[in-house]
Amino acid sequence: MKKNDIAISTTVRADESIILQFIEYHLAIGIDHIYIFLDDPLYNSPLSEYSDHLQVSFIQCDKQYWSFENSIRFDDTPTSEKPLGIEQRQFSNYAYAREMTECEWVANIDIDEFIYSPYILKTILKILPVNVFSVRMLSKEAVYTQIIDKSDIFNTRHFKINSKKNDKSALRFYPKALNANGGFWGHKLGKILARSKEPVRYILNHNVAPLNDELLVAVELDCLSLLHFEGMSEAYFIEKQLRRITNDVVVQRLAKNEFTRLNYFKEQYELAGVNGLAELYRVMHVFEHERLIQALNLGFVQEINFRAAPVPYNLTLEDFHSHQLKYSDSKEKAISAGKGYPILILPLKVNESGKCILFFCNEQGELFTLASDGVSLRANSSSLAKLFDLERYHADGFFYVKNKDKLLISFENGTLRLNSENLGDWELFELKEVG
Repeated sequence: MKKNDIAISTTVRADESIILQFIEYHLAIGIDHIYIFLDDPLYNSPLSEYSDHLQVSFIQCDKQYWSFENSIRFDDTPTSEKPLGIEQRQFSNYAYAREMTECEWVANIDIDEFIYSPYILKTILKILPVNVFSVRMLSKEAVYTQIIDKSDIFNTRHFKINSKKNDKSALRFYPKALNANGGFWGHKLGKILARSKEPVRYILNHNVAPLNDELLVAVELDCLSLLHFEGMSEAYFIEKQLRRITNDVVVQRLAKNEFTRLNYFKEQYELAGVNGLAELYRVMHVFEHERLIQALNLGFVQEINFRAAPVPYNLTLEDFHSHQLKYSDSKEKAISAGKGYPILILPLKVNESGKCILFFCNEQGELFTLASDGVSLRANSSSLAKLFDLERYHADGFFYVKNKDKLLISFENGTLRLNSENLGDWELFELKEVG
């Protein structure tokens, strides 16, 4: 197994230009292997540009494949037959990719989804404790400033943000009849990046459950997300809805609000034909100037330059005195003033609870997590990193770190202790990029 290497699996029926851009983007951000399952061999064939590429595998999902190569099934379909539902085929293909891959991590995503982080993925994954089975990549959904061509679906920097606040904001931008799910037309939950060689109990598009119940599942990282270009183009939108309206494609796992919305689409199609679907696309996916400005100001939409080259993970802690927290080799403990290695922090969300990993990297590139001896923070070479509680203070931008009901306190003289029982100014920290 290649430690910290990342693979992705996708089941696809799409134009070659879309597949090509999907491959090029994910190779550029450091994905080590891409498994592309061609769901309709009559529609797609392997791209000539990548047919012999060592990091890209095309799998023709034809009769031979379903009869003899992939016998993994997640429904009642006989092992010699092709599953009827597209989700069941995706599950089977993902499981097959998990068996084939030499990569430690593998995700199952759609052809209209990009994995995104401002940081190099491997510099994040190597920090995670070995008891983390999977990471959830929360969804952000694309909007466009104008009608686009099929080949331009990835040409936007604007994405709707999933938050409780935006559930209400969605009503400013969408009519009630569309039954918007906080403004998201695709999934809000995102997808899973999971360890490939850990046995699993079941596989779904948005959840993968390990057999080992002691592992941490679906840990969330603010710095890792899934950009979903769900609307794609007007032409794709119309084609997709027509296939669903006419039952040309079987989708077994539509949520209740999606069924309600599909019925509304049918009504609009019956009233105005293809023009009715085109108008729906504009309302749902196109944010022209004034609408876009309003959405940005409200925080409903965010601008993300996902084409920028990712950088090594470098988020550090700074105390209330504007001192960067460091690890001192000579004192063998963490301090808040003086020389040493910057203490980095990786915020996590585990079972809805805020956590963090504190660590530093030495000159040889070795990572050391920080653990508490009850009073101070010291280096721990164990791969089972200690998770500290991380809570947001009521003032935006400040956090406090806690372990066993003791708060981390930073004194003016640079001493850093984990023994405060009261929350005050000296227990407040900010997240800062390493300068």
